[in-house]
Formats: sequence, C-alpha cells, structure tokens
Amino acid sequence: MTSVVEELLCGEFSMSCQNEKESFKDILTSVVGDELDYDLITAVNDKISTFVDQNAHETEIPTIDEHRLSSILWEAGVSQDKLEKLHGVYENAMHGKVFRAVNLVEDKVTISGMGFKMTVDNYHKGDVSTAIGKVIFGVADTAVDVNGIGIKMDGVAR
Repeated sequence: MTSVVEELLCGEFSMSCQNEKESFKDILTSVVGDELDYDLITAVNDKISTFVDQNAHETEIPTIDEHRLSSILWEAGVSQDKLEKLHGVYENAMHGKVFRAVNLVEDKVTISGMGFKMTVDNYHKGDVSTAIGKVIFGVADTAVDVNGIGIKMDGVAR
C-alpha cells in the first residue's frame, strides 16, 4: 500500500535521517537483544563507516538493505541465532525500503546513564570500553545507553 505522500508527489517517500537512525536502533535492539554491548555497537558503526568510505566515490548513495545489514551484523559478531530474526524485524520496520548508509554512521560515541553522559570521538572509542566498567563498577543491572541504544551492564569491568 502506497502512502498519501507518495501518491500526491508521484515519488517514493524516504525517511528523514533521524527516522532512519531510530528505525535502525529499533531493528538492532529487536534482533540482537541481550548480545548488545558497547563493543558490538561500536563494531557495527565501524562496519557501516567502512562501507560508506568504500563507496564514497560512487555516483549513487550507498544503501544498506536487509542482506547487507545481515552481513554487517555477522561481521560485527552477532550470533546466527539472533540473525535469524532479522528478516521479519527488518521487513516490519522498513517495508521494503533501504537505509542510506551515511545516515547510520555515528561520528562520536555517547554513553549515558545513572546521571552521567560521556562523549568521545571515534578515535578514542577504544579507551572507553574499560572506562564504562570503571564508571559503574559494582552496580548490578545498570542500564546504559550507547549512542541512544540501551544496553545492560552487569557491574563487571569489560
């Protein structure tokens, strides 16, 4: 079923950058679930960033469809069991549309929760992994957001 916007404008309606990011976060959370952690989120961002860089000189905007997303998630370390959910979740969220890859890339890592917010550039994201554990060390089942994606910390430095 086409949308009113598509019918009136005689063209395909594409999501805003923010809507694409939100849809991507929803898909990632639904598919990956309890495997989501800081390292996985930053690895996925790195894979998407590399894909954008590799296609920077192409005439068409690089896009990420369900199959490309599956490859990215697999390369980032998502288990096959989790990836089996991707088809249904992706179709339900995207209705056959694709993501513009550049809209999904985060140029900084933002970690927030428990009254704190920390933002670092991607160059220093490797230094943050141990900092997360130290900031909330000893607090069990702490909810933390990494680039707006909720993860749980188990109170153990990672």
